Amino acid sequence: MKKLSVLVIAVSAALASLTAAAEGFSGPYLGIYGGKAFTTDDGKEFDGDTFDGYRQETNPDQLQYGLLAGYNWDIGNNVVLGLEADYEGRDNQDDSDYQDYLGVTDTDYEASTRIKAGGSFRGRAGYVFNNPYYVKNQTMLYVTAGYATVEAERKYKDFNSNESTSTTDWQEGWTAGAGVEYLIDANFAARLEYRHSDYGTENVNENPWDLKEKQSLSEDSVRLGASYQF
Repeated sequence: MKKLSVLVIAVSAALASLTAAAEGFSGPYLGIYGGKAFTTDDGKEFDGDTFDGYRQETNPDQLQYGLLAGYNWDIGNNVVLGLEADYEGRDNQDDSDYQDYLGVTDTDYEASTRIKAGGSFRGRAGYVFNNPYYVKNQTMLYVTAGYATVEAERKYKDFNSNESTSTTDWQEGWTAGAGVEYLIDANFAARLEYRHSDYGTENVNENPWDLKEKQSLSEDSVRLGASYQF
């Protein structure tokens, strides 16, 4: 989604303009991350408003890589609150599966899913171990939750007629997770994070067959990241 990528760039530019040194985990930061996302895309086919018996589940497992930017506030008693945005790309890996008709595999019809990009805007709340006024070798355990979106490319093929269709849509929902972040020195931090994301159900039109797929999309991801605190 272009507006989310613009938001991350704008936040990054604003944070980069700040020159105050970080005090522990307080202040603005920029970072990078990489990881792997395990996605489930469950589709049910409708003719008009009637379920026609066809469904499929695809499970693309993809590498992810992205940028993050955020700001932390130390509110005392070792508690840190923050806001964070990220934007990512994915590798080209997709997953395809034959559709089932009333529970029986039909090899005449195939569906595939690939996630092309994604992003989120979240709040964070953490607890810092070690002296919060000592600006290195601190460890913070945190939880995070907020808005999330991904760009999903889906393809459907009828082997009988050799016809196929492809759609690309942004699907929106929520994400939540937890992580641990380690402050290596006054400016550099490393993190490990797990998140679950639910992007709800999207109505996808299947042209040229004039059918509709209701695609329910969710995923789990594990990410490693590094950031520079200003």
